[in-house]
Amino acid sequence: MKHFFVAFVFFLVIPVSVVSIVSYFRLVGRVYPHTYLSRIDVSGRSESSLRQLIREAKAGTFRVKIRDRLYPLSYVKNGVIIDENATVRAVLEVNNLPFPRNVLAWLAAHRSQAFVMPVYLFTQDFYRFAGETRFDFTGRGEVITVDNVNKSLDYSHDLDVVTVDPESLKSAILFHFSDIDPVIVPRLAAVPVLTHEASVIAENKRLGDMFGRSLDIVINENNTLRKTTVTGSELKAIVGLSYGQDKDLVTFYPHEKELNDLVMTKLRPYLDGERSTDTKAIASAVYDAVVSRYGGLPGTVVEAKVTVGGPLTHGEVAARYLEIDISEQTMYAFDRGKLVATHKISSGLYYPTPRGHFNIINKALDAYSDIYNVWMPYWMAFYFDPGLNAYFGIHELPYWYTDNGEKKQRPREFIGSPHTGGCVSLDIGAAQSIYDFAFVGMDVVIHD
Repeated sequence: MKHFFVAFVFFLVIPVSVVSIVSYFRLVGRVYPHTYLSRIDVSGRSESSLRQLIREAKAGTFRVKIRDRLYPLSYVKNGVIIDENATVRAVLEVNNLPFPRNVLAWLAAHRSQAFVMPVYLFTQDFYRFAGETRFDFTGRGEVITVDNVNKSLDYSHDLDVVTVDPESLKSAILFHFSDIDPVIVPRLAAVPVLTHEASVIAENKRLGDMFGRSLDIVINENNTLRKTTVTGSELKAIVGLSYGQDKDLVTFYPHEKELNDLVMTKLRPYLDGERSTDTKAIASAVYDAVVSRYGGLPGTVVEAKVTVGGPLTHGEVAARYLEIDISEQTMYAFDRGKLVATHKISSGLYYPTPRGHFNIINKALDAYSDIYNVWMPYWMAFYFDPGLNAYFGIHELPYWYTDNGEKKQRPREFIGSPHTGGCVSLDIGAAQSIYDFAFVGMDVVIHD
């Protein structure tokens, strides 16, 4: 029995042990079996081979895909540095265990897997790309349009700015260790962008207050007061708005025709042939009152003073004619016995406007005065003075050109008081209306 045991040790145990020890010491300088560096099987590699693998990875390139864009990058230039020595130490750590633990670890490596991650250093160049660089996928950007029906601003945007999540990119780089020019798709983070949305909301609140309240026109006739109301929806029809996105500024402008028509409609029940008012001034006051609300003022009441006066005739002169009252600086237009229009005029200051009963002699869209060297739009002659060898007529405020070609026009403030050389001037807009109303041969009555 004793001889059998000696033979067993000599022929089996000792040879196996010798083979194992020899095998271990032969492989002690190589990576243990079933060892992975990231996803790469580095089993059995020598230290020099391992270092070569790491150096090749360090010198490589990769591409980052951000939505539909590809950005080619270099590990070294973009701040992704593999610590070669630290990575080698991590892989060969078990090799440096004391005997016999290193032998046991080597034997155990045959029955399990070991995963080691490369040791990366990420410099400021890396964080300059990941986390700091903004990638703008914005299309039209912010769009602010004006709703001139509801008197509000409509806001929309497709602002889309993102950054690369650094930790996500780090994980992807670790995963793709030693891959040849891999395409990496990191997680993206949306970047908050300052917009005009809050200011648009604030503007719409102010606009809602402007047009959400009615306005009263108080008619004052010799201290007898009556009232007519302009609703919020009616105010929306007479005031237009625009928006300058570059200056973040809302501006307003009057719809002249709608404004004048509205005022005339509101005041017509309180006016007749003997009662009149300055509808143009009231229209301007209504507009100013509405716009003043934008600045925080109440803008709730406009006064309309009515004066008793009006034309001397009552539609009996002809089927259609004009009456001009020099004392009131007012023109009245009659059609089929009804007063259809009232306009302020400017009569003769440098030479008196003729008084009497006349007829329209001729019409011209634009006539020229050799006496005053001015152009007179919507000309309608009603009298020829043989002594002056000149026509007197009705026309729009005259204009002329300076020596450098600049157009000048008689101030509109002249309307309502004498300022002409004898003709009857009408304001811009009113002259065209009367020109379209009149015809050659039509009666014109002029009196004080």
